[in-house]
Amino acid sequence: MGKRATEWLCCVILCFCMVVNADTAMMVQYPEVSYVLGKNRDGEGIGEVADQLMSFQSPLFSYVKDRKEQQAAEGEDPAYDRIRADMDQQPYAAEDYEELQEGHQGETSEYQEYASSREETSAVQAETQEETVPETEPQTEAQEAAAPQIAYSMEQLQDYQFLVDNMYFIHPSTSAGPDLLDAASMLAYDARMTTSSDQPQILIYHTHASEYFADSDESDPNTLIVGVGNVLADILRDRYGFNVIHDTTLFPYQQAYSQGLQKITEILEQYPSIEVVIDLHRDAAAGQHLVTEVNGKQTAQIMFFNGISRSTEGPIDYLENPYLSENLAFSFQLKTMADTLYPGLARKNYLKSYRYNLHMRPKSVLIEVGAETNTFEEEVNAMEPLAEILASVLLGE
Repeated sequence: MGKRATEWLCCVILCFCMVVNADTAMMVQYPEVSYVLGKNRDGEGIGEVADQLMSFQSPLFSYVKDRKEQQAAEGEDPAYDRIRADMDQQPYAAEDYEELQEGHQGETSEYQEYASSREETSAVQAETQEETVPETEPQTEAQEAAAPQIAYSMEQLQDYQFLVDNMYFIHPSTSAGPDLLDAASMLAYDARMTTSSDQPQILIYHTHASEYFADSDESDPNTLIVGVGNVLADILRDRYGFNVIHDTTLFPYQQAYSQGLQKITEILEQYPSIEVVIDLHRDAAAGQHLVTEVNGKQTAQIMFFNGISRSTEGPIDYLENPYLSENLAFSFQLKTMADTLYPGLARKNYLKSYRYNLHMRPKSVLIEVGAETNTFEEEVNAMEPLAEILASVLLGE
């Protein structure tokens, strides 16, 4: 055998040995590779192995990867679902985005442009719904006393299309006809607090307790949505005399709603006197600034959210909510009270198909306060008017 052939054969043998013993070689040179490859014997894909190795070698990669997973999990949040669904429906001009993200208050020319662009879609949706609002029994004096004063006439509110156009955003994944959105019935619901303040009355918690704002220190919970909840709880206690529990548990994003349900179930079993359950969030605004002015202060806008446990085809049986009508009535009264006391503060009530743990009490509500583009001060400024709105409904004032 010639010299060139011998060299070639040696190279082949060497390459074969390197392939066969690659694991061993890498384990000797890099102990962390030994750990990862050892874990991978059960069949993780090469992508998972690469991610783990990069996490060992580069803390920045680990941080970015974790951040992306958190953002992906945030996609389960109603606000992220809304933004994606809206953007997928059709392209909007730049001036339409602000009204789209702020809930379409209907008071600007941009909203009129948006409404015109959606006219055809609304007409199709309307064909699937009853054209008239069912007649309702006249309210009793007690019911009239319990209902808040509103900024709209009953004639307007009993017009289903007016109600939807001015007070609701209905996500394409669900449907809500006049059977659900009956203004007279929702205003007739007595939302007044019946439990005395010597027992817990209100629970505030956060499914996503790590939600942050434009100037938050993410290492300091007091600058996150939890800090906003602290302010709301204090005002409800000190100014209005409510007995409030504020739970600040941080749940993993991927299991936030399931673990949140376990936690609030425990709290409600321990304190069955609780009548009101508030899941306090901040929205995601895709770069828009959800702000208005209240009493001379820049104030984050708020939004009342309902998961109504139904798709476009009807109720979702595995997400039963025995308190759906009460949930809707409570959020509707909060919205009408907000429009009366602080016009422009509350965006449209948002309806989506799933349940979002709102089935635990009749007066359960998910409240979005501002977004990641708001400052913490703007968020805090919203708590006084929000507390007044809550107190006005709960005290029947």
